[in-house]
Amino acid sequence: MHNKIILLSANRSASHFSRLILSAIRSSFAATVLLFSASFAQDMQVTVLDAWSIERIAQAKVIVGDSLFITDKNGQSGFYISTRDSFFVVEAEGYFSAQISIADNNKISIYLQPVESSAPIIVVPPLSGRMPIFLPANISVVPLYDLDRAKAISIEQVLGAKSGITNKSYGADGQIQAIALRGMAAEQTQVLYDGIPLNSLQLGAVDFSGQNINQVGAVELYRGSSPLFGGTGAIAGTINLKPPKYADQFEVGITQQIGSLQNYNTTLNAQIPVQKIRQYLNLNFNDSKNSYATFSEGQKTELQNRDFTSRSVLWQVDYPITEKTKVDFLIRNFKQKGGASRPFSGANAESGNKARKSTDNTLARIRLDRRLQSGNLEFQLYRRNEWNSYRDQALDINSLHFNKEGGAFTRARYVLFSTLLLNGGLEAAWQNIESSDAGVHSRTRWAAYLLADWLFATLESPDLDLHLNVSGRFENVSGRKIFIPGVGISASGKSFSLYASAGKNHRLPGFNDLYWPALGNPNLKPERSINIEAGLSLKNEIAGYRMHFKAGLYRTWVSDQIKWLNNGVDWRPENIAGVESKGIEVSGALWPQSKKYNLALNYTLTDVTKSKAEFAGDKTVGNSLPYIPAHSFSATATYFWADFEFGANLDAQSFRYVSLANDLNTFLPGQTVISSWAGYSAPVLQDYNLAAWLTVGNLTDVKYQMIAGYPMPPRTYKLTLSINY
Repeated sequence: MHNKIILLSANRSASHFSRLILSAIRSSFAATVLLFSASFAQDMQVTVLDAWSIERIAQAKVIVGDSLFITDKNGQSGFYISTRDSFFVVEAEGYFSAQISIADNNKISIYLQPVESSAPIIVVPPLSGRMPIFLPANISVVPLYDLDRAKAISIEQVLGAKSGITNKSYGADGQIQAIALRGMAAEQTQVLYDGIPLNSLQLGAVDFSGQNINQVGAVELYRGSSPLFGGTGAIAGTINLKPPKYADQFEVGITQQIGSLQNYNTTLNAQIPVQKIRQYLNLNFNDSKNSYATFSEGQKTELQNRDFTSRSVLWQVDYPITEKTKVDFLIRNFKQKGGASRPFSGANAESGNKARKSTDNTLARIRLDRRLQSGNLEFQLYRRNEWNSYRDQALDINSLHFNKEGGAFTRARYVLFSTLLLNGGLEAAWQNIESSDAGVHSRTRWAAYLLADWLFATLESPDLDLHLNVSGRFENVSGRKIFIPGVGISASGKSFSLYASAGKNHRLPGFNDLYWPALGNPNLKPERSINIEAGLSLKNEIAGYRMHFKAGLYRTWVSDQIKWLNNGVDWRPENIAGVESKGIEVSGALWPQSKKYNLALNYTLTDVTKSKAEFAGDKTVGNSLPYIPAHSFSATATYFWADFEFGANLDAQSFRYVSLANDLNTFLPGQTVISSWAGYSAPVLQDYNLAAWLTVGNLTDVKYQMIAGYPMPPRTYKLTLSINY
């Protein structure tokens, strides 16, 4: 079953533990009865960890009704819980106790908050004590499990089922896969790998076809411009890809996928602990011909030059220097070569579609983490290299690009008073490009930021904690100074929360915008934005069903947006465009206590329009930006039976304009695409786990495009076999 991370709220009752211990001693016989009633109870396994350091807590007390269980040296405890019980309690010396509702899955990780951390005001992340800081916003944390990867899904498919997301796909696997938040451009969405920037130094956007899902443990999705970390580009929001988590025992696995379009994918992964050193290694090999056809003017044409070959590796090492200090190292490399197809424009033109591209990207990072009595301190150094080539013999193009960035971060959290938490940091980075087209250029950036989280009121009726957040970020980019303020307020209770926030952000011009030969504009200013939003979250249980509902409203104004304009002779970028984005994001989930099935729904209303004239008599003011559907809806249903899982996803989007002219004669029609899967996963031969999955994409074989000239694949099948030891 899936691991599930539980976000805890503090329980300040000091006498609760003593009462339950006395009750447990008097009722030891009841615990024995519980253990022998496995057929009428749920087998639970919990891991208890420190919410700040993520260290496992030994000798923690797990109290189930009248029974008491103690975690071992690895912070783990196993027990049976009766179907009559709706919760259990976890306590440990020096930590706030927590009451846990019975989880949907039988393996959960529980993060206790240290008493020194002033638990009422700390927003403890559900996946990592290192989650970056933020103002109140519509935030999603999407854990990725081994079974999710076995379903042959990709990161862009996972995120595409969430509200506020627009996929801009150029075709099948291995082709460009861009993601945009809240209807903005892909280069206005900041993408990080564990806090390290990934956006292309020349183009600004991230191609998610190079982000292997097998090397991601979770995705943190921050909608809106409130994130304060990682540097430029967060006008629309931030996507932070988290590495897989370490294990304390040796594990090894192999996964083989065989799919339509002659797609083959092999993944090897291993958890290798050596005494105190923990290691994780992942290797992935992917090859595909991507051979499929499209229809144009009644004629069937086989698409050319969409094949690819990719290889990727991730190695990370974690070592505890002392009880409160640890160091970790990470290196990640991705290589891909294949076709760089041009837009389909007919059978005759397709025969000359022969451009090729190659990519070789490397990321390395070393980080030191120190837990303090009232906070924690983190320092890290990173370096990333981007190597790309593009060759098109028909157009006599042979371009090479080698870009690199190095930087250092210092981040800290500190409880100044019992009701005031400070998050802050310093950043410095150096960027350099060596391009056969854009030339050799570099720039430096340093920044300082601070966010204060003040618990200014605690109400008993209703049970609410009221927080005020104030933030500021100062950046200096090669002598250009930028200040980014923000403010937010939130109210959180046991079953609901409300928030509202406002903030500014910016995006630096890409090196191509600045220095493309004869066309670049070195006088470009950063794009600037103002964002406001408000939202609510509700959790409840009615008639045996658990429900979770979230809704948010937002509005963003962008000025000095960079756009390439035609001056009658050629194209040149200028700070001329103004954009206004507003919308509604709604998501809901429903599942019964029997846990036999679950249903997730997401809806997004997006209205992104041009708000500023570019010249006298500009008739496109008020028009919608291209390739942004006004309505997006997704529904995912999953049914569990024994060791089997069956599921389906429906993704529906309204039509898309293909140009700012909003010409109704040249638009992409809306589409509804259904995918489905069936799988089996169970332990075999004591220490092995076997999984087998069949995934069907585009079940109804819809003919559609998300970007004009790039037909999406027809119905496809993928068979996945996985064995883990």
